[in-house]
Amino acid sequence: MLFVPSHPMAGSEQSGLQAAEATLLQGARVLISRLPENQPEAVDSLELFFSSLGGLPIALPLEEHDELLAALSHLPHLLAFGLAGMLASGPYAAAAQSLHGGGLRDTTRIAGSSAELWSGILLQNREAVLALMTQYKLSLSELVHALEANDGQALHQSLDRASQWRRQFS
Repeated sequence: MLFVPSHPMAGSEQSGLQAAEATLLQGARVLISRLPENQPEAVDSLELFFSSLGGLPIALPLEEHDELLAALSHLPHLLAFGLAGMLASGPYAAAAQSLHGGGLRDTTRIAGSSAELWSGILLQNREAVLALMTQYKLSLSELVHALEANDGQALHQSLDRASQWRRQFS
């Protein structure tokens, strides 16, 4: 079989031909999941193709694809859309658009993506995304509880754990 599932971990919130970028895959990880019926030559050709564009092919077992992509891509998009949607329908919509700083801009950048594309992706992987949303709600509840209780130590510990994890990105 010639079809080899792959998922470049690259992109932007832009869409359409006018958003094409020759260096998009430069240094980007490309997750490749072999199907049992894939011929080794087909996988090798795909890896060579992505490598020729500057991508870094990485094997991803097919059974891990949905859960991993939900965590790495789908949930972050859903959260960005949720935050942008909340602000867009609230009393600070205009102020947020004109007075924002880097934090809001960076956090909501991917919410500028195609709603048509992302509604399809999220629905297709809804079970994995919903499972992660349950975990996210628990994490968010921890922060809310610390704020409600005016518990600076608990809040600091939660923020520090997240901050230390994020600083280790490669």
